[in-house]
Amino acid sequence: MNPDQYPDVLTLHECQQILQVSRGTMLRLLHENEIPAFRVGNRWRIQRKAMLEFIERDEY
Repeated sequence: MNPDQYPDVLTLHECQQILQVSRGTMLRLLHENEIPAFRVGNRWRIQRKAMLEFIERDEY
């Protein structure tokens, strides 16, 4: 699925699918603030815009 087809706010699982990485890798990226995110209760939420900006950076 094209990242533009996802909702404006993504779940951890949706981000894993976009980047094709494991849950552990995704959590590391969030904990190291490589991708800005916030929590709703105990669930991670990531803005689609932040995810796309992360993909476009050359430094990861």
